[in-house]
Amino acid sequence: MFDGFVEIPAPMVIGIAAVVAALGFGTGMAVAGPSLAEANSPYARVSAVVRADATVERSKGVSWVRKVDVGRYCVKLSDPDVRLTESVPVAAPLAESAPIGAQALVASRPSPYCGNTADEVYVGTGTEANQGRDLPFALLIP
Repeated sequence: MFDGFVEIPAPMVIGIAAVVAALGFGTGMAVAGPSLAEANSPYARVSAVVRADATVERSKGVSWVRKVDVGRYCVKLSDPDVRLTESVPVAAPLAESAPIGAQALVASRPSPYCGNTADEVYVGTGTEANQGRDLPFALLIP
């Protein structure tokens, strides 16, 4: 039975990272609090670069990110026109501090980890040997 989570094999992570870079994740400074640095991603409705502690470095279409457990994050969407159940969300661990075998899983429907709300995307990070590890990640909803 499909549980709404998508596991991305390691070779695809490199390709996804290239796509994320091509979509315009430019350089930006980390900004704490409610004002987030704007991501330059013209072909994405939602994009975010998130640190392991849930700090958002830059984003588009994201209000905030909260860490609900080790390796478990909820990303609050700011655009009510983005419908999670009609979207194809993609998450990938960020290479600068992710270990070999790092994984990012993203839910394609409301998740109990995020209160089953339609405007929050669940992202889980970890490794094959240690599921549930805090890792930085990128999120993209085209």
